[in-house]
Amino acid sequence: AQPESEGLDFNVNLGAQNPDPQPPQEEYKQPPQQDKGDHLLRSNIPFLKATSHPGICLWHILFKVLAIIFYLFLNIFLDNDMMVFIIVVLLNSFDFWVVKNITGRILAGLRWWNEIQENGENLWKFESLNQKKESNADTRIFWFTLYLYPLIWAVLFILKLISLSFFWALLCFVGICLGGSNAYGFHKCDQEQQKKLQSYVAKGAFNVFKGKLLG
Repeated sequence: AQPESEGLDFNVNLGAQNPDPQPPQEEYKQPPQQDKGDHLLRSNIPFLKATSHPGICLWHILFKVLAIIFYLFLNIFLDNDMMVFIIVVLLNSFDFWVVKNITGRILAGLRWWNEIQENGENLWKFESLNQKKESNADTRIFWFTLYLYPLIWAVLFILKLISLSFFWALLCFVGICLGGSNAYGFHKCDQEQQKKLQSYVAKGAFNVFKGKLLG
């Protein structure tokens, strides 16, 4: 295809002496500007310095940290066990939704959900990128905190069972269920992505071999 020349002036005065040709002036392009919020997070929070999505990484961690801190220390300032229970459950619920629908998709390229069929069967569904995300600061933060979070609640659950604090053991069990559901869902989703990528590689290799054989 011929390049478009619309808008360019090709008129040349053949009778005039051509001056020394001047090198074409390259149009100055502004370098891409970083988001000020991301830059601020990278500058002030050391473990976010190497991340590509510091804001998303912070959201991935925020509700987890708040839920555990409030569980451990909120009773010091709030003399109402039921209110503490409700606040921590809400923080766990917020974390579950954010990880499942936002941070997992952006940081790991994965998404999962389940559907209840008409016969009552629980059907798990997985969605992933065709290309696995390379291991970087984003993915390491995602997977490390994803698996660590339900483990922390499991330890707290055991401690409360030993001390016969069944009210707080129930709260820890809620944290295990919500955090564990995300950990299990993304683990299965990651496995499905690996199977899909292996299938693509095998299919591509077969097509190359077939092309050489027929060629």
